[in-house]
Amino acid sequence: AEELHRSEAVVSTQSTGLIGKTVVRFLKEDIVESTGALQVCSGQDSGVEAAIHSLEEYYQDQDCEAIILVDATNAFNCLNRKAALNNCQIVCPELSTYLLNTYRQPSKLYVGKLNLLSQEGTTQGDPAAMAFYALGTKPLISKLSGIESLLQVWFADDAAAGGSLGSIMQWWSKISNIGPNFGYFPNASKTVLIVKETHLNRAKMIFAGTGIEITSSGKRYLGAVVGTNDFREDYISALVEGWCDELQQLTNIAKDDPHIAYTAYTYGLSKKWNYYQRTVSGTSHLYQPLEDVICQQFIPAILGRSVNQSERQIMKLPCRLGGLNITNPVETADNNYADSKYITESLCTLIKEQQLNLDEGVLNAARGQVRERSSSRAREHDHQALIKQKEMIDSLPLVAKRCIQLASQKGASLWLTTLPIEQYGFHLNKMEFRDSICLRYGWEVKNVAEYCECGQKNSIDHSLICKLGGFVHMRHNEIRDTEAEFISEICKDVKVEPPLQPCNASLLPSTANTAIDARLDFCGRGFWRPIQQAFFDVRIVHANSPSYLNTPVENLYVQHENAKKTSYNQRVIEVEHGSFTPLVFSTAGGMGKEALKYHKRLASRIAAKRNENYNDVITYIRRKIRFSILRTTLIAVRGTRKPVKKYRTKGIGDIDMNLISYE
Repeated sequence: AEELHRSEAVVSTQSTGLIGKTVVRFLKEDIVESTGALQVCSGQDSGVEAAIHSLEEYYQDQDCEAIILVDATNAFNCLNRKAALNNCQIVCPELSTYLLNTYRQPSKLYVGKLNLLSQEGTTQGDPAAMAFYALGTKPLISKLSGIESLLQVWFADDAAAGGSLGSIMQWWSKISNIGPNFGYFPNASKTVLIVKETHLNRAKMIFAGTGIEITSSGKRYLGAVVGTNDFREDYISALVEGWCDELQQLTNIAKDDPHIAYTAYTYGLSKKWNYYQRTVSGTSHLYQPLEDVICQQFIPAILGRSVNQSERQIMKLPCRLGGLNITNPVETADNNYADSKYITESLCTLIKEQQLNLDEGVLNAARGQVRERSSSRAREHDHQALIKQKEMIDSLPLVAKRCIQLASQKGASLWLTTLPIEQYGFHLNKMEFRDSICLRYGWEVKNVAEYCECGQKNSIDHSLICKLGGFVHMRHNEIRDTEAEFISEICKDVKVEPPLQPCNASLLPSTANTAIDARLDFCGRGFWRPIQQAFFDVRIVHANSPSYLNTPVENLYVQHENAKKTSYNQRVIEVEHGSFTPLVFSTAGGMGKEALKYHKRLASRIAAKRNENYNDVITYIRRKIRFSILRTTLIAVRGTRKPVKKYRTKGIGDIDMNLISYE
């Protein structure tokens, strides 16, 4: 009975979590509007960065003498639940009903066979916990406001205030006295007062006996740092040293599994310094040791070769523009900080004005400016990246230029931005990953035979078009079967290699394929129009072939699409009364306009049927197609084309038994 009761509690908790996420997401604007600009944990866009910039700017003001960073004891567990629920009914009535239903009765905590009641604070793991805490501390923040020459800003229980020493002391006394009424217990031993050097002695006198740590250098704040230039540099230098050590460990992993290491770097490790670059200014030169490790150790480890300066410049480009998104942290530091300052300007202004309450107009204006500026900076960076790409392409040889153009095609770089999940077939081994990079940039693939089994000199271009071994057909059939599997999700009567009906050649154009045994790759009913049979034919071209180098990529796709239409379009329309769509892909992962339209239609139909997000569906389809092309291309480069000799023992009737020795 006890175990059943516990399982019911688990199910109830999971249900509450799903409901909580939905409620908080739906009421996000009401929550942010109710908490105001000074408590930035309620969901303000770029709220943490705005808090850091506001405090740092105020500290640099000549009227500011010090900053205090307050730490509370076990804040989320000590929140006065009864007072907080009562305050939420007044501050944010939209959310109060949900909070009352989930927090009015104490929740049960199971510790072994002991059953405890949680009667104070927020519940760990509750999606509404942060919003509950933000709303619960709003009255406390209101009571602490109004002190002359003082700026305060909060992120959950991390309270900070700056101003004159007298105003800070008044604020500290007030929060120490009234904070416990709200379940907020300031911990003096973990609270830090950062004072400008000229006011250090006076600060020690004013705050004597409080137990507060007093320093004139600086301190960590919300993951960033506030203080003197020397302290900031020492702090970032120590972090860079640690990141270099982590990157060297990742380099060791890259020697055996470069795909995992590359993904860990782009999705994990590189994000660590990105935040510090956005929140700590004037430290770009400190990232040079990190760039040295990236360029001299990490990149050679994942690629299996060193890179020159020109190639390093390509690596810095986004994947969608033909790069690897391995940026230079020295170059990105100042840009990231400038972006953050620009984007958070409106929220910083509200914090400096100490706006306790936000009406809907002010909130929408601030949020709109943050999002508009974020989008404008993203567009600006894209434009700058395109300019850099064009400059690089213009200086490259013809083949290398073509490789970058092909890698910039939509969907061609998805294999680099996909998590290497093995069960979905998205994980490349060491050789596959490095060979894929070589194919991407037209570099020489190591350890392949000098001559093909067909007798011609071997190269990447020859490997991808040589029909010996059946790899060209395998690549085509893999895409055909994958597309047929996708279309079967939404169409009926799906067939692979459906035969076309016999036709009267005299009624069709002379260029049409009128063969009796003509077939297309796959078909399905109801794709473009209800009930109508839709026929599709796949072609994969090696766009980097010497004969195609002078043909623009888009023109090449159109050329092959038109060739397919010339052969089959009229026959399908006149005889089959269906539609025909040529699906043209390149070995680099790009696709023609007809294939793009087809996949958009396919994704929208699947998304509607499954009630899933369109962007998720189209990305998965392109990702699946990209890996299918990539894997079959890699097989063509390294696969054996020589037929395997079949050995068999002679039949007993063919054996002369006198020749077999018994000894």
